[in-house]
Amino acid sequence: MEKVFGEWAQVEVVELVNDGSGLAFGIVGGRSSGVVVKSVLPGGVADRDGRLRSGDMLLRIGAVCVVGMCARQAAAVLRQCGACVRLLVARPAHSNVLQPTVQVSISTNAVTDFH
Repeated sequence: MEKVFGEWAQVEVVELVNDGSGLAFGIVGGRSSGVVVKSVLPGGVADRDGRLRSGDMLLRIGAVCVVGMCARQAAAVLRQCGACVRLLVARPAHSNVLQPTVQVSISTNAVTDFH
């Protein structure tokens, strides 16, 4: 966790309520790199809320710490949240964010892997 806060400047709680249109954000990452928001899709809950950003690192999903998890594990945690999702995210101090190789897209009821 020290490494996370040394490289990430701002920590924020983002609460999203899925209205049936899907949370509509994609995540990437591995155990060593962390789970990062790859994209926020236009028109989805995360986009309309406006707080979740591409490049944000997920630290917690609900009460579950996702530091050290891969994107697939974090996606499984997201699926268990139901309609209300509370995220603890960290924002980078700079814009140079590494892009891990596995992307998982989060939608209303499905998680899709992109290779």
